[in-house]
Amino acid sequence: MIYFDTSNLCLIGAELRAKLVASNNQGTVISTVFDGANNADFAFTQVNTGPQSKTFPAVTPFVVSPISVFWVHATIGLTTGAAGAQDCRYGGVLLAYTVDRP
Repeated sequence: MIYFDTSNLCLIGAELRAKLVASNNQGTVISTVFDGANNADFAFTQVNTGPQSKTFPAVTPFVVSPISVFWVHATIGLTTGAAGAQDCRYGGVLLAYTVDRP
C-alpha cells in the first residue's frame, strides 16, 4: 500500500477482498494492512515527508472463479479532535498475480 500520513489524527488502511458476483455480502477479507500498528493506531505519523509504502502480510494462495470479483477496499479514518484538513492520503496498491487459465 502506498500512502502519505503526516497527521497523528488519521488512519489509512487497505483490505484485499473477493466475492462471488451474485452473493449479497461484503466479500471475504483476504489480507489487511494499516499505516500504523493496527486498526486503532491513529497516532502513527511518518518521519519523512515523501510517500510511504507498507506490504500486505503474506497471503495464502486463493482462486478467483470466473464469476468472482477481487478488489481493494481502502479507508481513511479520522479520530476525535481532527478538524480541518488532515494531511493523510491513500495512494494505491500494487498486486502480483498468476493467471492459471489460457
